[in-house]
Amino acid sequence: MRLQIEFAHSEEFSGFMRRLANLDEAAQEIVHSVFIDLHPVWKALVDYRRLTGMDDDLWPFLPVLTSTGPYDPDDSKNMPAIWLRLCQHYKKREQPFLVRLCMNPQTSETSERRRTVLSFVRDANREFPFFIGVEDREPAEFATGHNVEGGYRITATSPGTLGGFLKDQHGKIWGVTCGHVARAPQAAVSVEINHVSHPNAATVVTSNFGGLPVSQPSAPCNPYVRSAVAEVDGALLELSSNFNALDTVTGVGKINAILTRTQLNSGDAVCMCGASSGAHDYVIGAYGVTCRVRLAAGGHYCFANAFEIYAPANAPGFVPGRVAQALVPRPMPGDSGAWICCKHTGSSFAYFGNLIAVQGALGICTFADALTGWAQSTSGLALQPL
Repeated sequence: MRLQIEFAHSEEFSGFMRRLANLDEAAQEIVHSVFIDLHPVWKALVDYRRLTGMDDDLWPFLPVLTSTGPYDPDDSKNMPAIWLRLCQHYKKREQPFLVRLCMNPQTSETSERRRTVLSFVRDANREFPFFIGVEDREPAEFATGHNVEGGYRITATSPGTLGGFLKDQHGKIWGVTCGHVARAPQAAVSVEINHVSHPNAATVVTSNFGGLPVSQPSAPCNPYVRSAVAEVDGALLELSSNFNALDTVTGVGKINAILTRTQLNSGDAVCMCGASSGAHDYVIGAYGVTCRVRLAAGGHYCFANAFEIYAPANAPGFVPGRVAQALVPRPMPGDSGAWICCKHTGSSFAYFGNLIAVQGALGICTFADALTGWAQSTSGLALQPL
């Protein structure tokens, strides 16, 4: 590293960094890192000489060999003739370095800014006596804990799905799942990340399970005759300090909006990632005026203002009906808490509802605006996307 550190303090490199700082703020925003690396062409030439003992003049006509390392740019033996000629041709110093500008991966919103950066790199390569390149990669993240997305399997009172994360008006972040999954406030929550269970990854802060109206199977589940019904089966979780909430749902994408119940209709396309069923596309079915849901451990609960989702049939016509039905994805036990999402803007998605139950091949869901309304009325939380 000594030569790279010395290079980083050279006047030429300092001038390059000052020139980089003159880019407009929008362009600088997508350049998140600058690294000084060993040039890959120089490394290939060194490898070729080391592994074959042949004259490096033949190198361009032979296959590139796998990198073997280690590499010492301070060793005069590691200055192949071809590398020296390349440096002379491009008017570069002989030090085998490549300055890499690391940029955020391209999106439709950043295309213009990327063009600005690429134009700057072309001009800088003509002006400065060293090689400059670009690399697309995500910014680094602190390695203080585990990143947690929506769609992960959780276990609180019972197994379910962490739908996703929202933040309140104070910037605090809350995980969202079903009340019947996380019934007991202050209880520990296990989160499964990459098939590894992490106990005590979160804590149940509030759950409405204790207030859900219990219904006898023979009693009417009908809000029109004053029977008790609920619109929400919700719980809010707080991650432990060494876990990081992301604004994405695994298998779906970034969540940047919350839709109200009137913004989508029966027949509209949605998607869901359940911990048991995985990520699949679905269609909104019927609107549920009232719906009785049975808990496997016992008890019936009444809900109003719900909706169905189902997977569209897409099997070829020659496939028998029963086989086609078996191949269609469906919500499964263990998916409770999963978010129902839809395409919103660009590659981002909107949060529209929560899966609370399954009925054959159908998923029974409540609306997202019902959950945010519950959080506002009971806890004073104005929840929104991260």
